[in-house]
Parts: sequence; structure tokens; C-alpha cells
Amino acid sequence: MAKKAKIIVGIGKSRSITLDAQEAIELLNMFVEERGLTQELEESIRFIENFDVFYEVARKKHKDYLTPPQDYKALLEGRVVVEKLRLEKDEGKKRVTIIFHRSVPIEEIKKKLVAMGYDDVVIEKISLF
Repeated sequence: MAKKAKIIVGIGKSRSITLDAQEAIELLNMFVEERGLTQELEESIRFIENFDVFYEVARKKHKDYLTPPQDYKALLEGRVVVEKLRLEKDEGKKRVTIIFHRSVPIEEIKKKLVAMGYDDVVIEKISLF
């Protein structure tokens, strides 16, 4: 069975994808290997690894998204990957939506998903009109 993924390009050219928690960690680790460990990647992986704790914290604070702290040096160097994360439970499954920084090329995300075994990667653009 073919694995499918959808990269959503929203308003302001934000890019997002929703994956299972373990696959999200795998994807972020691929970015770590390529770009090096940054504060926001380290914290994003920690949020996902401790999914239940951060899911409850976000719910109690009525937050849809968690924003990992970003290092300004990494931002200026163009190494920042994650803008925000959304932790969701869907029928008992732990799902993570990663909102990527605008500087991350869509093709780079797609290439990593293909390397993870996704056969069908669709890019969907959302517009107001």
C-alpha cells in the first residue's frame, strides 16, 4: 500500500504537514543530520517525545500550537526549520502538524518524505480566492 503525504502551502507561503508522532521525529532528525542541531529542532523533538505532557499543557492553556524557542543566530544563518507544532490525538493516534519556517524549501521537505518511504507526496496550495 502506497504511503501518502500532503504538504499544505498556506497564506504567507507557510508550509505544513501532519504526520504520526514517530514519523514527525524521524523527519525532524533528518533535518538535524543535514542542517545541524538548533534550539528549535531540539525543543520540537522534545515536545513530540513527551507528547502526552505537552498535549495536556497546550489543552490547559487553550493553545492550538506550541512555539519552540528560536535561536537568532540559527535564524540569520537560515538553519531554522520549525515555526510551530500542533499536537493532536485522532482516534487514539498521536498526530503532529509541523509548520515549517518559510525559508525551508518545499522540495527539501518532499525529498525527505520520499526518503522516509512516502510514494505519493502532494503539494496543496491554499488561497483565499
